[in-house]
Amino acid sequence: MSVSLSLAGKPVYLEDEDALLLGITIANNGQTDLIGSGSKPVNLGASLLGPDGAGTPPGVRDFVRVPLPLIARGTEKTVRMKLPAKSLNGQTVQVQLVQEGVAWFDAFGQAPLKLDAYSPCNNASGALCNSSGETVSAANASVEQAPQERQ
Repeated sequence: MSVSLSLAGKPVYLEDEDALLLGITIANNGQTDLIGSGSKPVNLGASLLGPDGAGTPPGVRDFVRVPLPLIARGTEKTVRMKLPAKSLNGQTVQVQLVQEGVAWFDAFGQAPLKLDAYSPCNNASGALCNSSGETVSAANASVEQAPQERQ
């Protein structure tokens, strides 16, 4: 297994859904196709990191998972992931692949993608800010400016 993850564009705050939308590009550099179906599916998983990591409260290891489309070896795709904003609690978001019933990919030496921490803005009702206090760009449900899946 060999994968690399990167953030595709900037995160977008979906006001209508109170969710943070991420576009995560997954490059499959390994010798095996990746897919989120079958007996041992591979999913994109988001965790929230607490002071002692994702496995110790207030960290959340299994925060959100999204099934992968087919990502053939030697290709990459960008996958959308929505995170419920009200549950982010100012904790750092970490994203990585997980093969269900087997392990998270960091157990195989694959580096997770560590993102920013997000929380409600102090000065604006219904807005989401990053750890620097910058407001995350907002969009309505049409999400035309949001990260798109690409092949």
